[in-house]
Amino acid sequence: NVRETLRRALKVSMDGAPRVLLLGGVGSGKSTELQQMLVDRDGREHVVYFDVHNHLAERVGDVQALDALESWELIGLVTLALVKSVIERAPERIKHDPKLQEQSGRFTQAWQDLLPIEKDGTGAAVDLGQLLGGLTVLTLADAVAPGTSPALLALGNVAAKWLVKLGRLARKAQHNEQDPRVRSFVDSANALLEVLAERRGRPLLAIVDGLDRVQDANAAERLVTRSTLLAQLKCGLVIAGPVLLRHSLGVVHASAFREASLGTVPVLDRTVPHDPNRRGKGVALLRSLFWQRCNDLPDARRVIDEQLLDRLAWHSGGHLRTYLHLVREALAYAITDELPHVTEEAVEEVIRERQRTMYRGVDREAVVSALLAVRDATDRTTLPESVEIAGLRDNFRVLTYPDADTDVDWHYVHPLLLGRLAATKPLVK
Repeated sequence: NVRETLRRALKVSMDGAPRVLLLGGVGSGKSTELQQMLVDRDGREHVVYFDVHNHLAERVGDVQALDALESWELIGLVTLALVKSVIERAPERIKHDPKLQEQSGRFTQAWQDLLPIEKDGTGAAVDLGQLLGGLTVLTLADAVAPGTSPALLALGNVAAKWLVKLGRLARKAQHNEQDPRVRSFVDSANALLEVLAERRGRPLLAIVDGLDRVQDANAAERLVTRSTLLAQLKCGLVIAGPVLLRHSLGVVHASAFREASLGTVPVLDRTVPHDPNRRGKGVALLRSLFWQRCNDLPDARRVIDEQLLDRLAWHSGGHLRTYLHLVREALAYAITDELPHVTEEAVEEVIRERQRTMYRGVDREAVVSALLAVRDATDRTTLPESVEIAGLRDNFRVLTYPDADTDVDWHYVHPLLLGRLAATKPLVK
């Protein structure tokens, strides 16, 4: 239960500032868990949720900067997210607090000192108001109607621009973490966070999403696991990291972080993973999840049969986003054709459509050979070493499943690809 793991990890910390690394692939449900954490933790800490990938895509306009982001830049963004969430919800006396203004000035000056000198010999200007204006964060609304669920509140002006370069655009070379300017920047961020926590009257917790989109393993390790800077930040920190770190020895270096993982739900039977009629325990879990989401729709069980739900679960490979997509598409067929329920023909068509999408990029001989090596392996706990298999794993063509009995992961080809391989001669007999 990842929610329970997160709860325990946040409770146990050596210095009062819990740090958790939540690993999982895109679409595995991390954002849902993180936003639920925002609701659960509010009141114990001052909590803010910030999506780095969305910021780079929508405000900076350079998603490639994610693979070049440095730890000190991430610290800057986290600090700004906390400043924004505190100031925009705080009374005027806090907004104009002299000590807060003083530490904010130190922080922006330290950031400016790390930016490159422009061609005209001048340095980039860093303005706190502009930085905060170009940032969007989620926090919990102060008040909701009686009897209703807590509501998330987005703080940010979509029209505001982010003017400070990040990642690959910010410099020609990386900054050494022992650079006095980097040390000064981290110190200024911590001094500012201490004032924020004091004025808010509770500890600070930053939930950072979007780093699961990092594509390069070295970049992920450099940013999160090999850096010592994040461990020095004086606030609680929960980071959604890329699943590739789960398969990397570099995660061992993340000693400052407690690890939690959201893996693929085990919908395949490990003994006969190719057989859609023999299903793993995860199928019941996904079925339960769907009924929970339809709890307020009394006719939901009449719209789609459980056997069809379970068939979609098996073909999803246990990838949460794929499962929800398949179910949604099957329901859309019923609505479009004005049918009272989802038909078996609609489910088969949805599966075929998804198969066609999954087949893209797996027509090269080297990729097919890699998939066959995984499909026909006698030891499913070990993946052969190859660039192709690493790419297939990171893009969910090869899936990793937990084994509750042995606590050792096992691997198999995504079931939607089995048709592509069905006529191919096995490599291992």
